[in-house]
Amino acid sequence: MTLTDRHGRITVLAMLVILGCAWAWEPLPAQVAAAVSHHQRGVRALQAGDAYQAIEEFSAALVENPSYYEAHKGMAEAYYRLDEYDQALASVRRAASLRRDDVRLQNLEGRIQIGLGNVAQAGRLFDQILARERNNIDALIGRAELAVAQGRTDEAARRYNEAIRLEPNERRALLALAILYDYLEESERAEQYIRLAVRYHPQNAVAHLLAAEHYLQRSRVLEAERHASTALTIEPQSTDALFTLAHLALIRADYDEVLDRVEQLLEIDRRDYRAWYLRGVSLAEIGNLDEALRSYRMALTVRPDEEIPRLAAEQALLDRTDVEDLRRHEFAQHHFVRARSFVDRNLFTRAMTAYRRGIQLDPYNREGRLGYAELFRLRGYRARYLQELRVMEEYGLGSPAIDDRIEAFESALADSVAVRWNVDQFSLAAARTRFEIFVHEAPVTSDYPQSDHFLSRQFRNELLAYEAIEVPSDPLRSQNFAAAFREARRRNADYFVVLEFSQADRSFQVHARVYVGRTGTEIGSIRANRSGNDRVQRALHAVGGEVHAMIPLRGTVQQREAERLLVNLGSLHDVAVNDTLDIVRRGALVLRSDAPGYMYSSSDVLGTWRVTRVDDLVSEGTLSSRTVFDYVNVGDEVVRQPDESATAAETDLFPPIYRRIRSIR
Repeated sequence: MTLTDRHGRITVLAMLVILGCAWAWEPLPAQVAAAVSHHQRGVRALQAGDAYQAIEEFSAALVENPSYYEAHKGMAEAYYRLDEYDQALASVRRAASLRRDDVRLQNLEGRIQIGLGNVAQAGRLFDQILARERNNIDALIGRAELAVAQGRTDEAARRYNEAIRLEPNERRALLALAILYDYLEESERAEQYIRLAVRYHPQNAVAHLLAAEHYLQRSRVLEAERHASTALTIEPQSTDALFTLAHLALIRADYDEVLDRVEQLLEIDRRDYRAWYLRGVSLAEIGNLDEALRSYRMALTVRPDEEIPRLAAEQALLDRTDVEDLRRHEFAQHHFVRARSFVDRNLFTRAMTAYRRGIQLDPYNREGRLGYAELFRLRGYRARYLQELRVMEEYGLGSPAIDDRIEAFESALADSVAVRWNVDQFSLAAARTRFEIFVHEAPVTSDYPQSDHFLSRQFRNELLAYEAIEVPSDPLRSQNFAAAFREARRRNADYFVVLEFSQADRSFQVHARVYVGRTGTEIGSIRANRSGNDRVQRALHAVGGEVHAMIPLRGTVQQREAERLLVNLGSLHDVAVNDTLDIVRRGALVLRSDAPGYMYSSSDVLGTWRVTRVDDLVSEGTLSSRTVFDYVNVGDEVVRQPDESATAAETDLFPPIYRRIRSIR
């Protein structure tokens, strides 16, 4: 045999081996059929809203045929719906390795990139599609969703309207515009799109559900119920329709119907945290607190990251039990544990919030009180630390160790401003700005109906953390602005705040409008969107901080020794050495009616006060008179206007409206 013959035989053999390997990787007809069957079931599961079942079916399809493009794309869509964006992107890339020219896949990747926060990459993907196919509706809608995620509502509306111009009955665009205009408080325009969506898609459950939500926000309960019932008729297993009907029953205070609807929801899915929350609210209202707390605990078991069921449980305990109730201790411990964790990470502001909430629930908790006091020491407020130790003794929570600390800090503070001037800084009358808080009575759609009751109280707690603010009353529901304005004037409020809350999935938004109490003039509109862990608390804290930053600081001259003045403002008011404030004649300060701050005549300015030493709630400083005559007396006021250059707190991507729009299928 020649080498040539051998070479030819080796070549032929190699080709046969390669062909055999290729044949080995090619799915058999039975495997192809099985893969197609699993894929079809996965598509049906996605259409039914069951992403978990869809993933199982698409995975089974890929076991049969690892190169099945449509199954990879289906996996990406299913993971996207679960907000598992990194896994969704991996599936997109596997699909793209099999077929690169599918515009549908590129549109899906654009939405996934939005979810990952890669807004520039998402924009480039949609723009590339539109450069090739300028009338691609999916890309237009993707661009609109990107604008919504970034808070650019005008651009979003333009993009959606462009999609409707191309396809007048495009359901996603019609419903998205309805949601968008409801968000912008243009309810008549929103209703136009709702009616079009229902007219063009009378058998679509989502269209009827969003119609129900629209009418619910307008307090048109009968129309809301009609559309929710229609949605349930179209899709008898629709948990969203059942939830909306339960919400409507809650508004009517028909707790028996709420509980019936909840049972239907739990029969479909025992892990429906919204159902457990509704069950808790209803049972608390009819007086079954133990069972209500069990329901709230179940909601937290299903979704441990959710704050609102915990707030609901805590408010029920605050409203219906005394301070010695052991159930309060259980919920307070959660906050004390979190507070210690925050302290370990030097997150003192968040630790303070957690300690205050724990003490509100369990005011006689020794370890909680001691941790709260210690936090003031760590932040440099030594007098307040000493005061908290004394409070512990008054409550019978003292010990020899605490007695030793009190003695040590009394000695350490012997040369403090308060001791030097012989005043009890914690009993001095404080010059606080008076706020009232209102929540609009109209029902809002969210996963947590009637949550405004305890969310507004938690916002009040945020404001009360500031020494310069007074909120004498619990928040009230108001039917409209006029009712809130009337009540704020009656209560002599300096300012009042009207709150709106919205939640969707893992996103939370607070919208606070701030008004002057005597004129009703709006002087501020603050929004904070937060997503992820602690989103509720972080959003409330952000808005509370911005409200505090808006108000002017005012104090009163308490004592005078020659050119030295003692004023009831200290480091807890953010006063520091070398700060300079105007001294104004007593009674001359008037709140501005058009903006935050005070009005006063230049003729009423008596001089300036420069801070030389600070204590926690009082400070000492030197007087500089405006003229050769000295008119400054005890009782005159010092003032610092708000910083007009202060920047708003950063806002996360993905306001709740984005979550709602993105959920339209």
